[in-house]
This record gives sequence, C-alpha cells and structure tokens, in this order.
Amino acid sequence: MVVVLALSRLPSLRLNDNVFIVRPPSNTSQHMYFQSPESLVYAKPNTEPQACYCRGLRYEARKLRSSVHHLSVQYELLKHENEGLKEALQHKKKHRKKGKALDLQQRQEYHGGSVFWSPRKLREARAREAVRERDETEEKLQKARSKKQREEARLQRQDELEERRVERQRLKEMRELERAEKAAERARQKEERDAAKAIQLPQKGKRRASAATSSNNKRQKRVEAARAGAQVQEEPPAPPSKLTSRGRNVNLPSKYR
Repeated sequence: MVVVLALSRLPSLRLNDNVFIVRPPSNTSQHMYFQSPESLVYAKPNTEPQACYCRGLRYEARKLRSSVHHLSVQYELLKHENEGLKEALQHKKKHRKKGKALDLQQRQEYHGGSVFWSPRKLREARAREAVRERDETEEKLQKARSKKQREEARLQRQDELEERRVERQRLKEMRELERAEKAAERARQKEERDAAKAIQLPQKGKRRASAATSSNNKRQKRVEAARAGAQVQEEPPAPPSKLTSRGRNVNLPSKYR
C-alpha cells in the first residue's frame, strides 16, 4: 500500500518506497494535487497531513469482485452440469436392460468346449424368449388388473358400508322422532283426561247419590217379587192327564209321577 502525505510548507520528499511527501506547484490557487507513483490525488491547500486514498485498495477490490464473479459463474456451471448428469443417470437407469442368455436348450450330455448353434436354433431361442417376455408382461398386466379390481371392490364396500351407516343413522333419528312425538301425544292426552276428571268430580258425587237411591228401590222391588214368586210356587198346579189314542185316561204308576 502506498501512503501520500500532503504538507503545504515542505518540499517534495520521498521517505521510502511506500511513503511520499509532495509539495504542490506554485500555480495552484484553489486546490493542490499530489502525484504518487500509482494515482493522482487532489486536496485543498493548507490542510493537515492526511492519508490519501490508495489505488492499490481499489485494485484489490476489483480483484476480489472478479474472483467472486468467477466463483459464482463456476458454481452455476457446476450446478447445471450436476443436474444434467443426474438426469442422464436417471434416464440410463430407466432404460437399462440386463442382457439375458438365450434358452438354446443345450443337451445334457454336453461336457464343455466350444458349441456352435445354427441360425434356426437362434431363431427358435429368440422366439421362446419373446414368448416368455410376452407371458411375463401379460402376467404383470393381469396382476395390475387384479390389484385394481381389488381396490375398486374395497372402495365399493367402503361406500356401501358408509351408505348403510347413513341409512341406519337416518332410521334411528326417525325412530327417536316418532318416540318423542308419541310421548308428547301421550302427555297431551293425559293432560286432557286429567282436565276432564277435574271437571267431572262435582258431578260424580250427585250421580253416586242418585245411583244409591235407585239401587235401593230396585233391591226392594226384587225382594217383593221374590216373595210373590215363593207364594205362587207353594201351590203347584196339577199336571194334565194323559189320554190314549182312543180318548181314555192313562193312570201313571206312582214311581213315574
């Protein structure tokens, strides 16, 4: 770092490689300037010694900004490169297919060594492999369809159970409402009966008195009628005599009388 001291009354002097004392020219009236090896600095005349701004600091700041910008660009490039590599790896894993040996139906008496297969054997092996892959695909599709059907059946059962629960709740509420209405009706009828009984109480005493008098009269009449009937039964009339077909009287034996 270079330091420049502004002293108006001293001649230009170089203390060392980093410190300068500069006297302004005589023709400067309003401002004086100080020349350093790296920059030109202006200051007012008759000022106290002060440290002037160093161009090296600005250089370091520019260098630091350039480094930060460079690192930021490198970071963005590495980030995009990393994302591209991840996508490529996922694409590769998705389309990766392991190689499988063809089923060439090798004979059991084979004991090693080189074996040559005819083009017909290769075609047959590829056809069997295609059939096997098709069967595996069909099996996977069948499993997927079965799983979907089971899921649909489960959801349907849940819907049915929910509908039944809602219906039971609705019927329960209806029964409770009916019971409440019946209880209210019974209470109303009871109040009406109680009110009617309260009105009929004075009349009931009068009816009881008249009923007692009429019952006594009826009882007296029944007693008199019973006495009259007893007197009549004391003298039973003589039974009529029986006649034969020719008009003669028939005298019955005493045991039949």
